[in-house]
Amino acid sequence: MAINHNVPYFNQEDNEIEGWRTCGPTSAAMCLKYFNVPDLGSFPQYEDDVKERFDRLGIDHGTPDGIKRLLEGLGLRDNLTLKGSLSDITRSLDSGEICILHGFWTKEGHILVIRGYNDSGDFLVNDPHGEWVYGGYHTNSTVSPDNKGENKLYSRRLISSAGNALSLDQALDFYRNWDSNKIESTATMWLHRVSIPQRRGPNPDDIPEAREDVPKLGEILKNRLVIKLDKLTADKELVREIQRRLNALGLLQLSDVNGNFGNVTKNALTRFCDSVFLDNMNTGLFGPTFFQKLMDRRGTPGVISFSTDAPGSLPNKLAFALQFTFKWEGGYVDHKDDLGGPTNKGITHRNYDTYRIAKGLPTKDVQFIEEAEVMEIYSEMYWKPSEADSMILPLAIVHFDTAVLFGVTGAILFLQEALGVGVDGILGPQTESGLRANNNKETALNIIDGRIAYHHKRVDENPPQRVFLQGWLNRANDLREFITGL
Repeated sequence: MAINHNVPYFNQEDNEIEGWRTCGPTSAAMCLKYFNVPDLGSFPQYEDDVKERFDRLGIDHGTPDGIKRLLEGLGLRDNLTLKGSLSDITRSLDSGEICILHGFWTKEGHILVIRGYNDSGDFLVNDPHGEWVYGGYHTNSTVSPDNKGENKLYSRRLISSAGNALSLDQALDFYRNWDSNKIESTATMWLHRVSIPQRRGPNPDDIPEAREDVPKLGEILKNRLVIKLDKLTADKELVREIQRRLNALGLLQLSDVNGNFGNVTKNALTRFCDSVFLDNMNTGLFGPTFFQKLMDRRGTPGVISFSTDAPGSLPNKLAFALQFTFKWEGGYVDHKDDLGGPTNKGITHRNYDTYRIAKGLPTKDVQFIEEAEVMEIYSEMYWKPSEADSMILPLAIVHFDTAVLFGVTGAILFLQEALGVGVDGILGPQTESGLRANNNKETALNIIDGRIAYHHKRVDENPPQRVFLQGWLNRANDLREFITGL
């Protein structure tokens, strides 16, 4: 049996924004358009609006986590796996999902869309770069619309070889030499399985507060609509229904359920989105994922249930801090000028080796670090040693992010400079006393200023590092904005 979903085709080569490196945004754009996500901006081409959205949010569009974050922030569901197989692709297509696959069809790595398969089981793809041929590409035009890569037949051998490889040379070797068992059984592909979330609807027994009439929310979920923020805020009845849910969750006073989308409602909605790790207030689009979580949630969301004014042992504070750090620490990076060497999700290969050795495990490439290991490393090697939990939330976030960038000792040095105490990289009595007196947002902002000054100094002393300067400054300024509303 063959299947071929009618996924629209976009050519990355004629994109206005960096067409040469936009296979990820262009593949994401094909899925977004297929699932009827409306235009995101003012560019003539839909895929340029998607690329601009990645850039504006600071999301790495070449990593699995980055693509998943953008798709789900725009209302789709991305069932991402880093251990995908050919059978996973077939099952996903059978269920109505569209697949995005990372692989090495090019030297730098590439991303494309898998839309179906034929009677022989070979795959039909939308390749934004053009059509792959052994030893090269029939590349799309860079100056006009082109569709050389639309609905092309890529064999199971080609998909498995490129999808499971770590380089183009390795992919070609697999393609030449793997037997059919290797082709079919190897399961290390980075595979997105994209769909619209299935509507379950609220359960009155789970959410007793949601028994009030919410016809607009029900209609949105029924029809799987995506609504822009300006349209949402202009609809007083829809705002009122959202306010009722926010009130039921303990995020809004009953007196504020009035149909007016003012700052109080905006802040409550922002807190809700933060609590369920959604970016809707940044994207300006509200889709099925957002509305389903709003209806399903019961009680005050745990991530934001603590006060930002009082420190303490708060298990969810680290999760909140990671919302910012993961925004800037994407997937695997190995830049020749990065003195820290290869990193993945902000974890350097040296720290990963230290972690594995301490647990009595053999070392392995940080490229293959597992999610549970990432969380344990951030908790045990950064959060706890830096004593970020003793700080109010804005300062804890800044101190933790500084530790990720500069190491725990480096973060303490920045903290000591901000506090105006002796600078020795040790959390001793003098530093602790200074912290008790200045455990506030002002100290956090002073650390950010110190980081910016250090970045400029580092580039002056080591000019090859200038390639990283704008990214460092963007991160520091984004951090300042992130904590301002806390």
